[in-house]
Amino acid sequence: MEKPLREGVGHRRAAAFVVCLALSFSFTGMFYAALSADQLNMWELVRVVLLFVSTLWLAWGGATALLGLLYGRAVRELEGNPQYLPAGETAILMPVYHEDAAEVAARLAAMMDDLRAKNATHVFHWHVLSDSRNDEIAAQEEQVVRALVTRYSEQVIYYRRREDNHGRKAGNVAEFVRRCGGAYRYMVVLDADSLMRADTLVHMVERMEAEPNLGLLQTVPMLVGLKSYFGRSLMFASGMFGRAFASGLAAMQGECGPFWGHNAIIRTRAFAASCGLPELDDTAAFSGHILSHDSVEAVLLARAGWQVECDPRITGSYEAAPENILGYAARDRRWCQGNLQHSRVLGARGLTPWGRLSLALGIMSYLSSPVWAAFLLASLFSPLDLPVLQAYTFQNHLPVLGHLPVSAVYEGGALLFGVIALLVLPKTLVVLKEVFSGSEATSRKGVLGGFVELISSAIFAPVLMAFQCRSVFEVLMGRDSGWTNAHRDAGQLPLLECIRGVWWVSAVGAVSIGLSWIGAASLWLWVMPVALPMLLAPFIIWASSCNLGNSAAERLGFVLSSDQKGAASLLTRVEKYSADLRV
Repeated sequence: MEKPLREGVGHRRAAAFVVCLALSFSFTGMFYAALSADQLNMWELVRVVLLFVSTLWLAWGGATALLGLLYGRAVRELEGNPQYLPAGETAILMPVYHEDAAEVAARLAAMMDDLRAKNATHVFHWHVLSDSRNDEIAAQEEQVVRALVTRYSEQVIYYRRREDNHGRKAGNVAEFVRRCGGAYRYMVVLDADSLMRADTLVHMVERMEAEPNLGLLQTVPMLVGLKSYFGRSLMFASGMFGRAFASGLAAMQGECGPFWGHNAIIRTRAFAASCGLPELDDTAAFSGHILSHDSVEAVLLARAGWQVECDPRITGSYEAAPENILGYAARDRRWCQGNLQHSRVLGARGLTPWGRLSLALGIMSYLSSPVWAAFLLASLFSPLDLPVLQAYTFQNHLPVLGHLPVSAVYEGGALLFGVIALLVLPKTLVVLKEVFSGSEATSRKGVLGGFVELISSAIFAPVLMAFQCRSVFEVLMGRDSGWTNAHRDAGQLPLLECIRGVWWVSAVGAVSIGLSWIGAASLWLWVMPVALPMLLAPFIIWASSCNLGNSAAERLGFVLSSDQKGAASLLTRVEKYSADLRV
């Protein structure tokens, strides 16, 4: 059985760090040289520091994608014989909280049908673990589970609703481990929107059986079943770029891989012995239960000596996502709080160096937006010649890197080009690889889809950046995100709701455009790509929430990967069973 890349991890990590530092120092050095040709004040020094941090983060993403292209391997053919697997020693957990009961049951039914066809029903027991507080929703959950029990009498299906949802999802899984974990060697953890093929589930159990030190095996879920323009764009990006970036991540992580909280299999004994989570004590947002518990559980398993691996070659693992930007931002707000809580865990004793770094990278994934926004604001205020900003100069204390007679137009243009290159080049390389490895028809559509996705993500990015900046600010101010469902509903949003939800984003965009004109009109070169989408945020969110039919999506090049196409039969069953259960 071919194993993921485990040798040479240190060299790949070192290469990634060298590439990141070289690119960031190059961009920042050129920018500093341009500024130091004139009098360098404190405000401009702040810009240099912020640019270094921002480009370092962008370069890290580029290095990850490059490693994925260099070390990524073809997806594996999942063939196995469930006859030789231990019967009834793998639990499949479906934690739910105020979900659409019929939709959840339909997804379970689709997977049960697939296991029945694979003759693998004896391997797994199903556990629906409810944290729902609403009695009506809980009654619906019990009703659909009874229907599943009747329909799949040969399969073992349990339903349990907790009286106290202490610890949220992490507490739900932890209670299962305490109550029932001793009965199972392994547990497959799902989300309410997860789908997995029978071959994938069987293969994961086989891997755990073959590798006794493997504590957790994480798949790379592909997005499927989304209908809106925003959802189709996410789905295309997942299929086109997701596996390449995950391959780069896996190439660097080796046996200290990630856990994303779902579509993974865990050795129950290892989890029970290693993954007890603390309850934090601090301000409201940093206290209580860790929302992004999965990343912490991964580093705790690695601390205890268990292998934690992400294998991007495994196919047949799927999930859904919010269909519009407002729902996406609401889910991201909870993740933001959870990732920032990791700052309280970084100093825990015994963590591996890579474990600490992975937690720090998760924190930086949210701090990068305010850092980039701060750089933009500093650039807008710098030309205003405000006395308080020009009070300190460093011309006689800092080195001058030559004399670059550059205009503000050149400076803004060069900076914009460099940032765009860091953002676009990794995706471009992935598209080119798909072009040369796929069929001619698929290649043409993939190039078109890649171009459309690049434009779409460039338009969505400033709006999402604004939401992330607000999320970080709220967390630092001590505001708890609460616990809501995942906002997966499809359907176009009303324009008025979009305006009410993001009027403040439009206001920030309008102010930014005004400041760029007052300070230096040449700043428009790189302010407008950010400020204009923010100004038009309500209309962007409204338009991107509309449903996009299959034919229209194909004309735009939003073709599915071969793995995503493999979910078609499962999704067809989900739609059928969901309709039947609602009758």
